[in-house]
Amino acid sequence: EAAAKLWLMGCRGYFRGPEWAWNLFDIFCLLTSLVDFTVTQVVNAMGEGNTLDLGSLMLLKMLRLARLARLIRALRYPIFRELNLMVMGVVSGIRVLVWAIVLLLVFVYALGVALFRLIAEDPELPEFGTLTESMLTLFRCFTDGCTAYDGTPLQERMMRKYPQSFFVGYILVFMLVTVGIFNLIMAIFIDNVMTNQLERKQRWGREATARW
Repeated sequence: EAAAKLWLMGCRGYFRGPEWAWNLFDIFCLLTSLVDFTVTQVVNAMGEGNTLDLGSLMLLKMLRLARLARLIRALRYPIFRELNLMVMGVVSGIRVLVWAIVLLLVFVYALGVALFRLIAEDPELPEFGTLTESMLTLFRCFTDGCTAYDGTPLQERMMRKYPQSFFVGYILVFMLVTVGIFNLIMAIFIDNVMTNQLERKQRWGREATARW
C-alpha cells in the first residue's frame, strides 16, 4: 500500500501532501514490521543451540506491541470523526496535564517538607516519618482517601494530637487543593481541549471547502 501510494503520488505528494503525517505514520509502522520480521528470522536461524529465548526478547515484545499502533490509522476515516476529536483533545491537553502535575508536585513537596519537619519524630504518626512518606500521605489525602497505615481515619488521629492547629490548617489546605487547584486544572484543561477542537473543526471546514 505504501509503495503504491508513493508511486501514484510521487515523493512530493506523499511526504508533503495533505496527508503527509498519516503517510509518515504508515512508513513508521512498515519499518517496525520489517525490523520485527528481520529480528525474528535471525533468531530462528540461530537454531536450537542459541541461548536467546524468542519470547523473552524485550525488543521483539516492544516491536510487536507497536503493531497495535496501526489501529490509529482508522481515525482518519469519517466514521471515526468523533473518536478522532476525543483522541486529539486528550493529546492537545497533555501539556496542561504536565504543568498541572508540576504545580501539584511542588505544592505537595512544600507541604510535605513542613509536615516532615514538624511531625517526623512523632511515633504515633509514622505516615510522616520520611519526606517521601509525608508526600505520599498528602497525595492520598487529596485524592483517594486520608487513612493511616492501620486503616483508621488519619484526620481523627491528627485532630486528637493537634486539636487547634490541625483544624484550621486542614480546612484551608483541603479547600485550596480540592476546590481551588483541582477545579482550576479541570477548567483550563477543558478550555484548552475545546479551543483546539474548535480550531481543528474550522481547519477541516476550510480544507473541505477548498476541495470543493
